[in-house]
Amino acid sequence: MKTDRIAVVSLTAVLIGALAALCALAVHQACLHPSPVFDRPEPGTPRQQYCSAVSPGAAWLILIAVPVAYAVAATALLRVRVGAFWAAILLICVLVGANAWVASSLIFSHTI
Repeated sequence: MKTDRIAVVSLTAVLIGALAALCALAVHQACLHPSPVFDRPEPGTPRQQYCSAVSPGAAWLILIAVPVAYAVAATALLRVRVGAFWAAILLICVLVGANAWVASSLIFSHTI
């Protein structure tokens, strides 16, 4: 029984970690390589403000470590309610994906 729990925790951590890494890569791409026309987001734009908040090196680690930590913590819900576990995992996936979507959809240049 304990081996099953360790396997579930490990699998959950790996899958959420992979999703979080892909989304962190999308945020990195949106901040540092926005489009062929612009080198970086222009100062004063929403994307530049967002990217300046996540650009420190530790922020990229946080974009991966925090979802994994929450997913591992959510495995404790398996003992209580399986549905609550899946709801928590779904919420983590939605939030991680929404962060990448917001970063890539922010305006990165001033319009005329």
